[in-house]
Amino acid sequence: MEKGMLNLPSFYNEETNGTALGHILWCHNVVKAYGMYEFAKARYENLQDTRASWSKKKTFEDNAKAMNFGNPGLSFDPDQDLTAALSKHYNPELVKEKLAECHDTLKKENADKVDEKADAELAYDLTTWEDFPGVTITMSKVMLQVVTRGWAGVTGTGPNVGFTQYAASLREHYA
Repeated sequence: MEKGMLNLPSFYNEETNGTALGHILWCHNVVKAYGMYEFAKARYENLQDTRASWSKKKTFEDNAKAMNFGNPGLSFDPDQDLTAALSKHYNPELVKEKLAECHDTLKKENADKVDEKADAELAYDLTTWEDFPGVTITMSKVMLQVVTRGWAGVTGTGPNVGFTQYAASLREHYA
């Protein structure tokens, strides 16, 4: 959606009734593009908590003032008519579809029912790799490597001829 966020009203506009349209679409994109399901789910749950504290007895302004400053806005409400709020958007039906999809995927009630992938690839998990796979590092091996300037001790680390050739082939391919 190249123009997907253009002409979306803020959650502080009364026509949205506090619904964080841009934020929900961003959560949708984070899941679809990067597979960051848990991250998006945590942000969406904040919006759901705010919706739970929203009082129909209070005015819009009073409710808006009570919103969470760190993650303001409300989650999607399937019963809310967003036609007026999305009237200036180039594709309001697509926005409504994505809002509903995001709500169905990330809402608290579906925590145990939804596949964690949520139709996205899993994100890189940032766990560290084993520094020297298959090699047991000991202080004596490290000292031997230092004293012999890399000729003995812990070997097979760092760039070698095969790695250098592979890097050169990648540079040539993408040049």
